[in-house]
Amino acid sequence: MKIDTTAQLESLVGEPLERAKQACSQCGATTEGEPITVRSTIIDALMAPYPGEPAEGTEKFIRYLVAKRIIEEDEAGLTLEEAAMVKRLVGSAYGPLIVGQLWPLLDPEDVP
Repeated sequence: MKIDTTAQLESLVGEPLERAKQACSQCGATTEGEPITVRSTIIDALMAPYPGEPAEGTEKFIRYLVAKRIIEEDEAGLTLEEAAMVKRLVGSAYGPLIVGQLWPLLDPEDVP
């Protein structure tokens, strides 16, 4: 399955979502808000630690490999198992606004 990782996510009223502007703790300069994309949300979900996560590293290593692929490819290919893992992690990491936009991309057959 291929997903467009460059697509920007939107608010409920269709406005592009952006990360909040931040001030540099070293120099005080303000950075512009970056677009929130499919890529950035999936990477954040893959790299986040989760309570109760098993100590063994097999899934963590797979998450790392999938994240590397998503960073390198604008249309990332995911196996069904990888897409299911990403779907599970996105569901744990985010609220309804993000889940509602990503789940149909990760599992189009399972959308009510």
